Amino acid sequence: MLPRPPTPNAAVLKRIQAQPIDYWQHVGDPLADLLATIYPIDDAETLLKLIEYEAEQAQPLCVQFLAQESATTRWQEPRYQEELAAWQAYVQQFPLAVRLAWQAGGGLRLLSQARWAGAWPGPLSPLQRFMQHLDDTLLCEHLPTAETLRLMRLELAILRRDAEAAIGKSHLGVVLAQSDLATLVICLSEEMMRCLEALGVGLDAAQRAGLRHWAIGFGQGLGVEALWLASNDEEAHALRHVLLQPPSPLGAPLVLPWLRMVASSDTLPAAERRTLALARSLLDPLTADTLGLPHDALGSLWRKASGWVVEKGRPLAGQAPAVLSLQKKVMARWH
Repeated sequence: MLPRPPTPNAAVLKRIQAQPIDYWQHVGDPLADLLATIYPIDDAETLLKLIEYEAEQAQPLCVQFLAQESATTRWQEPRYQEELAAWQAYVQQFPLAVRLAWQAGGGLRLLSQARWAGAWPGPLSPLQRFMQHLDDTLLCEHLPTAETLRLMRLELAILRRDAEAAIGKSHLGVVLAQSDLATLVICLSEEMMRCLEALGVGLDAAQRAGLRHWAIGFGQGLGVEALWLASNDEEAHALRHVLLQPPSPLGAPLVLPWLRMVASSDTLPAAERRTLALARSLLDPLTADTLGLPHDALGSLWRKASGWVVEKGRPLAGQAPAVLSLQKKVMARWH
């Protein structure tokens, strides 16, 4: 069962609620947004290669973009290394749990936010590319490289650029601004933390701190301002309370295609039904109902089956060939 979110400290909550959130909803990633506008390319990988080429020709904006390395300093600070190592070791021990906690739990909670869901009024593919890179980054045994962070910044810049035409129609304001990316960080840490506990593979104190440091470092890499990144438990709980709004039905059209895509890499029987049941169990009832997740009479059975898959997905030495084959199939990269 999904644990209840902790109550934020009243004093910290009051301080964070006083932050000018309306202003930060109008601040994106200026340099990445400018480059995505100057070079109207739809693919972030192609755009990054062009920027690298232009930087070799001494184009000032491209040189400046590639020189922005300071955002990853949190990952490099010695005081965080032990806890980050504990989280990365956990990821390698429970890769399926981490993947499911994000794809069927934290990721859907993110898509339940009106402004995130409204950024993708069309096909799922732009969202899919960004989430694929985020998924790969989460499961990597190493910290994200500067190139990975640049690529994801450009993906978000392209999405912001392409969504501008729909702003007036949807009344969503500036798409994917600072406060929205801060919501991504909260879902990566606080929501995914709860989902891992619901999957029966909860985190100890060092792993919890490591996950939070990882998510904050990722947010810094995407250019999120420090005031929207938690420095302790109390701030994380308060930011969750402020940033996570009630679920919106705008996210509902994205949910079934997203979960079918997640289930497509699972070759075991009833993969889609198990994935839907698991997602419902990892979300609070209001969010699950708002996103249109079906009620399954055998939901508890499918959730137990998913739990077995998570357990057998542990990369332990000496596993039987059949279990290794199962792990390979379920961990296969989805497209």
